[in-house]
Amino acid sequence: MKTIWKIILFTLALLICGCCPAKFEDVYTGSDTPSLTVRGESQLKFDPMYMQQSFSRSRGEFRVGTDNMSEYFVLKVSQIPSEENQNLTADVKWTSGESIKELHRRKFTVKKMEAGTIWLWCSPDNILAVVRIPD
Repeated sequence: MKTIWKIILFTLALLICGCCPAKFEDVYTGSDTPSLTVRGESQLKFDPMYMQQSFSRSRGEFRVGTDNMSEYFVLKVSQIPSEENQNLTADVKWTSGESIKELHRRKFTVKKMEAGTIWLWCSPDNILAVVRIPD
């Protein structure tokens, strides 16, 4: 009987831990390389050898992708990030294997800004986007 209770408690603990959203500090690596991480899994990380990145101020759009766009992510923000702790909404679109994923009107917070690099965190969806505004 004690064994059954231990199994039940262990299972409940796993369920509770699995439901807790990640924190920015759990995902933040300190890297200033443009990238997209969703639920703790890296979706794309900029590699200058075969990728490009762009920013359109007029569209509020950050793009990172391979030269042929077989792998990419696009972050379209409601307003251009200008200060830390700024809240904004954004649409995010990215490739994942053979499929394309999209999330709309997600709430992001500017967690850090440094030398043109911006770290945007969406807590409800555990998304970290690292983007750059060129000089």
